Amino acid sequence: MVLMILASPFVYYYATNELKEELIAAGRTFGTVAFILYSITLIPGIFGRFRIFNTIKAIITLFRRHIGVEAFLLAILHEAYIFTLPFVIGSGFKNFLFAITSHELLGFIALTILFPMWLTSNDFSERKLGRGWKLLHRITYIALVIIFLHIATASGSGWAYVALVMVVLELSSWIYFVLTLKKTIVPVQPPTAQTPTTPAVVEPPAPTENPTQNISASDTPTK
Repeated sequence: MVLMILASPFVYYYATNELKEELIAAGRTFGTVAFILYSITLIPGIFGRFRIFNTIKAIITLFRRHIGVEAFLLAILHEAYIFTLPFVIGSGFKNFLFAITSHELLGFIALTILFPMWLTSNDFSERKLGRGWKLLHRITYIALVIIFLHIATASGSGWAYVALVMVVLELSSWIYFVLTLKKTIVPVQPPTAQTPTTPAVVEPPAPTENPTQNISASDTPTK
């Protein structure tokens, strides 16, 4: 995938007009697949906040980091073949700056936000950053909103509804998590000083008299 990104300027530069049209179409496909993979990486978090634990969540969590890396690389190819290469190689860098629309600008912002997440998606960065690693990867929620706006501004893109559903699921899962968190936390009662109590003295029971012992010899009947 990295080699494809590095080779994309040379491929587009030496491509014929017919091939360039096919590369642009491929760029749209790359964007669609990138969005699908990115949405898959959000499923474990949504399931976890809704307290849903099943095999699907476990499998996605196992490959979540690799899926996210592939999604970002496909998004780079999408941006390159759709916008950057056609304008930079075809029209020049000056025209490239003036040709940026709100749709492309939102895409650039989303890629900029996702770049540090992609760069730190490894065990080494997670160990070095510690708690900061998780805070850094929280910005994916901002990226999701921008990706939704990026897709929504595209003409006739039905994927905007899918992106909106993902935004609603993320928001509702956090609301559910916060509301249920108060119920699951059991307050710890501080230990109270107990007044020492003296053990109750149990008196032994009074011995019972044997009625045969009170009968004297004179009371014994004689024959």
